[in-house]
Amino acid sequence: MLQNELDVLNSQLATLQSTAKPPSGQGAEVREQVDVLTSSLELDNEKLAVLQKDADQIAKQLAALVEKREAIEAEVLVEEQRKNDIWLIPERADTSKRPIIVVANKEEFIVKTLDSDWRETFDAKGKDLGDMLKAFDPTDYYVVMYFRPSTFHTFTRGAEIVRSMKFDLGYDPISEDQNISFRSKSP
Repeated sequence: MLQNELDVLNSQLATLQSTAKPPSGQGAEVREQVDVLTSSLELDNEKLAVLQKDADQIAKQLAALVEKREAIEAEVLVEEQRKNDIWLIPERADTSKRPIIVVANKEEFIVKTLDSDWRETFDAKGKDLGDMLKAFDPTDYYVVMYFRPSTFHTFTRGAEIVRSMKFDLGYDPISEDQNISFRSKSP
């Protein structure tokens, strides 16, 4: 914007210098005024160049800050998404038994062992869960069940099956918005 105004003034000054014919006796005075205006325009051009450099530098800093803000917002979003996650990480316990994790959902049980990549989903009616548990020895494994308030009935059905098969049972209620994630180490 300033550059445009200066360009217009420079153009007008050049036109005046080339076409102006001062009345007799005033030529020196007009020439002096033109020289003052020319000096003023040159100073303004120098100031504009400095301001433009400053503006470019500020624009670069602003772009870097915007990029940094976006990276931080992305990190915050990831943390927000993870805050409702429960991370199940295998840990040495005081027992030689290994855990079988069962997540009771409304329509299904998700079953996972932490010492392998194996994971299965079974109908919440429970019959398949019992059949699956037959593959594990209760002296080598114990069951940990996670359930939400809305899945309490599914949990009780699953817990009955687990107990009837002589597995040690642990359980934890979780909030409705929590997710269970299985990891071999911390995220």
